[in-house]
Amino acid sequence: DTVTYFTRLAQRLMRGLHAQHQDGRLYELDTRLRPLGSKGLLVSSLRSWRLYHQGRSRLWERQALTKLRWVAGDRTLGAMVVSASRQCVYAGEFDRQEMAIGIREMRERIEQELSLPKRGPDLKVGPGGLVDIEFTAQYLQLAFGHRYPRLQVVQATTQVLEIAAALNIADPTTLKMLGDGYRFLRFIEHRMRIVHDRTVATLPTQGLELDKLARRAGYARAQALLDQADSWRRNIRAAFFEIVDV
Repeated sequence: DTVTYFTRLAQRLMRGLHAQHQDGRLYELDTRLRPLGSKGLLVSSLRSWRLYHQGRSRLWERQALTKLRWVAGDRTLGAMVVSASRQCVYAGEFDRQEMAIGIREMRERIEQELSLPKRGPDLKVGPGGLVDIEFTAQYLQLAFGHRYPRLQVVQATTQVLEIAAALNIADPTTLKMLGDGYRFLRFIEHRMRIVHDRTVATLPTQGLELDKLARRAGYARAQALLDQADSWRRNIRAAFFEIVDV
């Protein structure tokens, strides 16, 4: 039937994207973000998808929908999905304090479950990492997107922060700092990925690996890289708590 066909097609696509090719992996997909998570179908009809998000989706799922965009396939269908997602995310005004509490609780849970003791700070899910900035941008979209359609964008996190600063819905200086911090952390993350040929978010704190990373990132001294990363992470964490205020 149709569901079986498209489920198998999706599985083949995922295997192709996850496979280790000569030049590395193409892309990693996390299908746990689909409706009902790992218990749900891998594919669903547009009608079922719309009904789910209109009546059953949770806060973290609305956060994920802020990033939804069409990338391939039938353009008309893609436009319908994007339109439906925006109706679910931005249809009305939500209680900001309740939303802030929910986002901070989800952030704490991610930090506790995924940022395990490692050789160094986790630049993605650890305190002051990329997720702090992404959650801040998503909070601003969910809290103010119904009022300011310009925030209903699905491009870069930094673009959301720039629009929010232009609208003056949070301190522009703080938002600019978050955007600069996001670019810094991504820059270091990408340099680590080049070295290891896989997704890496843990910043080494000593040894040859740190020295190689510092040189690749343009630092004369490894300690200078560590100090700057630590400063960014402290400022980013403080800004997250300042904006996502309960």
